[in-house]
Amino acid sequence: MSGNYLANVVVSYDGKQKKVNTSFRIGNVDLSLKNYSQRLEQGFQDFVIAVSNNWGNPLHNVYAILSLNGQEILQTPSITLDSWQEGILKGITKVDLLPGNYSGTITIFFEGEQKEIPINIEVVAPLLPLEPSQDYTLLISMMVLIAIAIIALLYFMFQQKKRVEL
Repeated sequence: MSGNYLANVVVSYDGKQKKVNTSFRIGNVDLSLKNYSQRLEQGFQDFVIAVSNNWGNPLHNVYAILSLNGQEILQTPSITLDSWQEGILKGITKVDLLPGNYSGTITIFFEGEQKEIPINIEVVAPLLPLEPSQDYTLLISMMVLIAIAIIALLYFMFQQKKRVEL
């Protein structure tokens, strides 16, 4: 059975006794889901999945598929995890769902195996950005101010040059 273990050994020799304690870990070809992005904004969003290799050897071709409401919305790029290593599976997804709580699954793939883990995700409306008209108004105002400053600077330089010539 996989897990962390402690071994206590007492060795007797030549009328002497030696005690030795050590801990060790026994693993199996397995991958654990440690954490995932539980809240997503509508639109394009990073989705992060933290996983852990529970085996004493590397796991190759580790990736995940995220499904919400029965629809696959993300497949992460694959990674390799060294023995007992934790890693991050990450991808960009587009969330078109209305705000609310949704059931879904994360299916993790590794070494020809797969595990499907049920999850819950909260979809929220994005923070409202400035309206484009406000962005352009600010930009145009700044450009007009810069143009006025340049014209005023040129005017004063021209006036100074005229005075020097007189």
